[in-house]
Amino acid sequence: MIQAVGNRLFVGDAAGDPDLHILDAYGGDLIVSLGRRGEGPGEFAGPIVGLAVVRPDTMAVWVYDGFKFMRVDESRTLNAETPTITPQEAPFLARATWLDSLTIVGVRRELEERFVFFDIAGERIATVPGALLGGDTIPMTERVRASINFALCARMEAPGFALAYWDAGRVELYDHKAGRPVVADVPYPSEPDFTRVRGEMRFRMGRHHYTECSASNDYVYALYSGQTSLGQTTDADEVSHGQEVHVFDWEGQYVGKLHLDTPMFGLSVDEQAGWLYGTSLLDAGVYRFRLPTPGMP
Repeated sequence: MIQAVGNRLFVGDAAGDPDLHILDAYGGDLIVSLGRRGEGPGEFAGPIVGLAVVRPDTMAVWVYDGFKFMRVDESRTLNAETPTITPQEAPFLARATWLDSLTIVGVRRELEERFVFFDIAGERIATVPGALLGGDTIPMTERVRASINFALCARMEAPGFALAYWDAGRVELYDHKAGRPVVADVPYPSEPDFTRVRGEMRFRMGRHHYTECSASNDYVYALYSGQTSLGQTTDADEVSHGQEVHVFDWEGQYVGKLHLDTPMFGLSVDEQAGWLYGTSLLDAGVYRFRLPTPGMP
């Protein structure tokens, strides 16, 4: 995970110990490394799965470890005084992020409680049903397996969010109430790979599609892999990387494609500065790419 915040980069470390690094966005110098695994105050209960800037507060990011959000800035300590929000009454959020300065949205596996909204105290304020990939003829357990891996990104200026699926060529765009989604006009549309096994349909990992996304007020940037999925390759890290970034507007129109000269795993776009940042598990690198025109894909 990576998030650009002005002249700083917040980078989640998949290996942990420490879990989070803050870098200078221009020179790449390490400023500070923070965090350790644990269940105590100021500790990360799991790998970092979300980084979000909550405007107008642009001096920090909110870090999501799968269980709680912590506000992290450049201070060199995380402790009991670190602002923390734990979403209540909704275990097993597959992903969660800030939708605006007052609202968190979480995505679950259940059809009737697909989207759950929380206030800044972590209290549930709304639940919205949604859909999973696969048709009604597919067993629900297999639809969950096909739908559980996705990237989540949100825009805050005019609240909305996007889901970009790992196991299907599909990007869904939602408004701030998680109404009926707009399905983006992706260049390589595809459904999950279901196959019949002993008379029943089963999900089979076939090909990785979208592994990360970043959103601005105007565009959604989705990192496309296209690599053969685990079970059909020996390189787990390579599968999760991509060199194509597909760009969509919030009406779902395909705007264009950016080609990166190095495979990336994480993605963050700073349109105002004209940079796209990425991370790689292949060499533990952090990269910066110039957008074709600042503020435009």
